[in-house]
This record gives sequence, C-alpha cells and structure tokens, in this order.
Amino acid sequence: MAKVLSIGVATLDRIILVERYPEANERVVAKETIEGFGGPAATAAVTMARLGIDVAISCVIGDDDAGRKIFDNLKAEGIDTSNVSIRPDLPTAIGTIVVSEKTQSRAIMVQPHSEVGEKPSKIDSFGWIHVDQLGMSALKKWEIRRGGSAKLSIDIGYKYPGLKSSDYDLYAPSENITTDVTSAALDKNLVVISKGGEGSVYSDGIESGEVSAIKQDIVSTLGAGDVFHGALVAAQVWGKSLRESVEIANIVAGISCRALDDRAEFLPKQSSMHISQERAVDGDDFSNRERREVVMAKVPDFLLHHDGDSVAVANDDLQPGTLQGLSVKEQTQHTAVLNHAIPLGHKFALKDHAEGEAIIKYGIKVGIASQPIKKGDYVHTHNMRSYRWEASRA
Repeated sequence: MAKVLSIGVATLDRIILVERYPEANERVVAKETIEGFGGPAATAAVTMARLGIDVAISCVIGDDDAGRKIFDNLKAEGIDTSNVSIRPDLPTAIGTIVVSEKTQSRAIMVQPHSEVGEKPSKIDSFGWIHVDQLGMSALKKWEIRRGGSAKLSIDIGYKYPGLKSSDYDLYAPSENITTDVTSAALDKNLVVISKGGEGSVYSDGIESGEVSAIKQDIVSTLGAGDVFHGALVAAQVWGKSLRESVEIANIVAGISCRALDDRAEFLPKQSSMHISQERAVDGDDFSNRERREVVMAKVPDFLLHHDGDSVAVANDDLQPGTLQGLSVKEQTQHTAVLNHAIPLGHKFALKDHAEGEAIIKYGIKVGIASQPIKKGDYVHTHNMRSYRWEASRA
C-alpha cells in the first residue's frame, strides 16, 4: 500500500462550546471547554492513520509545551514524525475555536506561522502527497510538481496566489472557491468539492455526480472538512472509484461531527469497515436515493492512546457496565467496568486516583484529580483540573 506524506499546519486548539455566540460586549457562559489538536494537514494525517494508511507528516512546531503536546499526539496516532521540524525560535501555532450549538457553526481565531520544513530526504518513497494551504507553498519551495513519483492532493479553503487546479491529481477546494467540477475534463484530474451538510460533488472528467451527506445529529462540524479530505485520500490509496471514495469520505466526516472535538475517537485505527447499502424510506430526506452507511465490525466501546494511560475515552454514548476497549497505539485489547453513563468523547478512570494525583492521557499528564476518583468513574471538570492551568500557576 502506498505511503502518504501530509504537509502543512498542525495546531494546538482550545475549543469552547456555547449555546449561542455573544453579542458585542456581552458575556455568555461556556458549556464545555476542551483542549484539542487541529490543522488541516495534521487532522487529515490522523484520519488516514486511523483508517490504516501508512502516513507521515511534515510540519513545523515550536520547542514549547504546545509543540510537545502536538508531537506526542502525532506519535500516539501512529504517524511517522521524522519530518516534523521543531524550532526553538518559533512559537507553535495556536487556535481558539468557539462552537455555537444554536447555529451549528464555529468561529475560529488563530495565531499561525508561515514556516515550512526541509524537503524530506526520501520524498520519492511516497505514493501520495497531501497538502493544505501551507503545504502548497512547501511544494513550490521544494520544486515538487504533478507528474512525479507521487500523486498530489490539495485541501484548500480559500483562494491563494498561484493556486491552479491543474497542479494536482486530486483537487479538493472548498465551495468558497468554486462549486464547478467541470475543470476535471480539461485538467485530466479528479475534482471533489465538499458542501458540508449538503453533501459533495465530484468529477473525474468523464463521470460527474453528487453524494448526499449522512443524516445524523450534529454536535460540531469543526474539522469535518479536514477529516473528509483525509478519508478521501485514504480511499484513493485503497484503489476505490472516485464515487466510492467520496461516499466513504462523507461518512467518516459525518461521524466526526458527533462530538465537540473533530478528532473525537470516531474510528479506531485499522477497524474492520465495510459499506452497506439501503434505500431510504418514504418521507425521509433521502427518499428515492441510495443511502450508504459505514458499518464497523466489533467497534470497541472505548479507546486508549497509550497502554499506560489512566483514563480512557468513550467511543460512543456509554451506559454503566462491562466494556471492551482498544489501545490506539499498541492495538491491544482491554476490558473495563464503567460506573456512570458518559457521552461520546468523554473520559472515565481506568484506576483509582487520589486527590492531587496526575491524570494521564496520550502518555502525558493532562489533568489533576481535584477529589478522589474511583476506577470506572466519569472524569470531567467536576473532579479534574487542567494540568496546563495548574502548571501555569506554579
């Protein structure tokens, strides 16, 4: 199977859920605040890794706490980090995202940088190279062009100087740039445009079509486009047709919308996955259309990032009882007993924690127990303080 190199942005994000956006000079209460990982190239790489693709990333991070968290997370996801550049003179890119329940939208504030790393010494070993807007500049700097040893894919949200659809084997712009896929015939490439909740349109220059989005309750669409593009490239690596690739990407991206964090454990790495087909019933929004859903065989109830973590993450809304889990990094099986019902993407304890004891996730300290926590208990803001906040006070 071809190896993929993802080039571009990796960020540490603070994600805040509110019922609605505040007016000017108005105060609103946050319903939830979490720390997550973002960046189009990084999220696409994580998606590919969880789908079993051999993937590497080229990005630039600072030699700071944020950069170390990003690096550890990429390693934990099984991504090749040998092309990650760590710069002591550069702060890591930071994002703050406010998500509105009322409008199912998000407002994004970023503190970015425009640095790209050095050209990988084994660039010819990759079968695909996937880039975001920053990765596009890396290709130009490294003088990598379409027609070389790797197929080129781009996920681009806005028009940038020098952007040409013909430069890529898989051109995937947002609808902010265009909704026209007919350029595929002239450029002899694949064009896919995600239209969010409306689905996606595509063309390979011969066949054009549209695929509907999956129908589900949405918590947040944050990062869904990045997940979509990662799954799209993965399906191409598998050798799927363009239509099948878009269907798979729509499904995986839709699943990622079930939680506040776009990388909430929507799909364990190398899960057995197949596509089943059914007809929508009369009165459904998809009436008279083919509907496709992902069916994941033996999907675990919870996931660990490392075998040594002291908390696990719910892979679905969970009820009390005995659960079966999987370590994302080590691919080992685990059993746990849950004491309380918890929602998708939230944590529960795998061991007893004394007050003041560190809570471990991703193999690193992410929090401090603010009170005794029993094995199997729900772990959240009522019994845990952020380790990052505690460290800042020291």
